[in-house]
Amino acid sequence: MKKNLFNIILTAVFIFFLSLSFIGLFLGMTSKIDNTEWRRLAQFPVINDKMKIDEFPKKFEQFYNDNFGFRNILLILDATIEFELFKKSPVAAVIRTANGWYFHNEARFMAPAYKYYYHHITLSNKLLSWIGDNFLDEKKYLDGRRIPYLFVVVPDKEIVYPEYFPYPNFINSNIQLSLILNALKKREIPVLYLGSQIVDTKKNTDIPLYWKEDAHWNSFGAFIGYQAIISRLKDHFPNIDSLQLSDFNISINSQITNAHDLNRLKSLIHGSDNSKEPIVNFTLKDGVLSRINKINKVLIYADSYFVGAPPEYIGGAMYFLKYHFDNIILHNDPLWGLEKTKVEEEKPDLVIREIIQRNLYKYYAGAGAEVE
Repeated sequence: MKKNLFNIILTAVFIFFLSLSFIGLFLGMTSKIDNTEWRRLAQFPVINDKMKIDEFPKKFEQFYNDNFGFRNILLILDATIEFELFKKSPVAAVIRTANGWYFHNEARFMAPAYKYYYHHITLSNKLLSWIGDNFLDEKKYLDGRRIPYLFVVVPDKEIVYPEYFPYPNFINSNIQLSLILNALKKREIPVLYLGSQIVDTKKNTDIPLYWKEDAHWNSFGAFIGYQAIISRLKDHFPNIDSLQLSDFNISINSQITNAHDLNRLKSLIHGSDNSKEPIVNFTLKDGVLSRINKINKVLIYADSYFVGAPPEYIGGAMYFLKYHFDNIILHNDPLWGLEKTKVEEEKPDLVIREIIQRNLYKYYAGAGAEVE
């Protein structure tokens, strides 16, 4: 009798928990927690005369997988168990180390063969020529209009902090970088890789240059990158000088935040809701702005490492670069093709293209990277 009662209770509990997802779905308990997956969740499929007979089950399954009851809570619970108990990152796109550092996992499409990716993929000569020639065509067009051009590459976080990266002997991103940079230099493309400036600064300061729970550099890292860019631009604009640390009132404080990009995946990867990191604040001193020599107009294609948080560009290199230009035409996409009609209309004095190192592959994605 007791055994039968136990089996009934166990079955009832099992059915109850199995039904929770349906109960939560139909009671609307699917959006109580913000979606942090940076994608649009599947909507309930609309039935119409254009829908094929086998489409509805597939679309309904996608809808259910994205919207079942208590989904986000269960994902957090699953991620917490996977990381705390099994010490694994539950998200292929993110590497979280045991000491709490977060990194992008560029081998996510090869998961779980991460180590293979970090040691073996390289690029063919044909592909490198294709990349170099595309940049050369862009430069030739600008040279014909006497418009200086600069291609800026921001180093990956693991280049600056390899001691926290779980694959200390990784070579893949460096191989890709060196091959691409060599292809560009052979074609005399003006390219500036900021790795040496950032790494050298790190050796001589205790102030962090990148966030611990974010892939981006912080304001101090952005400032070091900005100074290197201005120094390079002096080749064409000898009257401009970079701002110095002494031109700013600088304060360093820590505040609780969960706004970092990799930490925002906490619905999928267990992260801290009360993360404290040093924040470096730059405020330009009075009177400095009046003595800055400016360039009239610049056309910039860049990602979030330049743009930061608009409209003030806080945290990005543009926070400092903006003081040197009267007019800024900004595209928040480093892969955006050069708009020749806009160049003809706006007649910029300078064109800058910037990209984070890990996204260099987007210049050749689908064009045939070779594995050796």
